[in-house]
Amino acid sequence: MTVPYQLRLSRQQEKIFAFLLAQSKPSRDQIMNHLHPIIVELQPDIKLIDVQICKMRRKLERFDITICTYHGRGYYISPEDKAKVAALLAAETTVAA
Repeated sequence: MTVPYQLRLSRQQEKIFAFLLAQSKPSRDQIMNHLHPIIVELQPDIKLIDVQICKMRRKLERFDITICTYHGRGYYISPEDKAKVAALLAAETTVAA
C-alpha cells in the first residue's frame, strides 16, 4: 500500500509506515533490515527505528492513526487504522482524478 501524501512523512518514515501496513507485527530487526538491507554490521543503531516511530506518531495523531507497540518485539498498526489510511489514500486518488 502506498502512503498518503497528506501524512507528510519523510522518505524513511514512508518506508517504515508502508512496511508496517504490509506486515502484521514486524520486529524492530525486520523493519531495520527492510530499511537497510545490507551487511548487519554496517546498519545504523536499532534505536533509529524507535526515533522514527516516535516522530511518526506525532505526525499521525491529527489523523487519529496510531502505531502500537508490540512489547519486546516491534510495532504494528491495527486493522481499523489501516482502514483509515486506505480511506485517506482513496480520497487523495479521487481528488487527483
